[in-house]
Amino acid sequence: ELQLAGTLHVLSGTARDKSRAAITCRALCCTETDGYGEIRPTSPEADPISQMRARLLAYGTQAREYYECTVSTETGWIWQAYQASTRGRVEHKCPRCESYVTVDREQLQGWRDATSEAQAEAEAYYACPACGARWSERDRRQSLLDGRIVHDDDGAATLGIRYTAAQNMLLSAGYVAREEWIASRRPDSEALRRRLAQQMWATPPPPPPDAT
Repeated sequence: ELQLAGTLHVLSGTARDKSRAAITCRALCCTETDGYGEIRPTSPEADPISQMRARLLAYGTQAREYYECTVSTETGWIWQAYQASTRGRVEHKCPRCESYVTVDREQLQGWRDATSEAQAEAEAYYACPACGARWSERDRRQSLLDGRIVHDDDGAATLGIRYTAAQNMLLSAGYVAREEWIASRRPDSEALRRRLAQQMWATPPPPPPDAT
């Protein structure tokens, strides 16, 4: 019986250029790509991601590439790659009106008029953007089980998918709403607002107020 074996090579995005050389591979999997998607001032070569992609050249069209990252900025590697991709997104199927809908930050409701963190968490919910129905966490789970992935540009060569806290069943609506409530009321919460945009909603955060 023929058994096929594979080899896993670990390539560092932050080490010296030579650490990303001297091997060939069929598949490249990168995580936290925004951390090493730019040319280093001390390097005479291309950016680390381009160096890693060069490892695939021996396999031509048979090679496969996979990239993952929290969105950092509008000019960050992952956001630019997503904009150039199929721009896939998850559509929920509403358990009430049965419409396929995109659920995002605007659909997290019930927390804005709360007078405390606890109230914001207790009263938060996602609302269907088509019929306005208030979803329980069970409804949201069902809407995902019945949902689908759609793409804005089917002709793009790169498959890209964006998903947010609304598609994450490990985070309740109440948990996310509590974070939003805190960020909206603390004058020193610029870092939290950036984290919410990046880690919860997969969108580039606005630049800091003092950015030039």
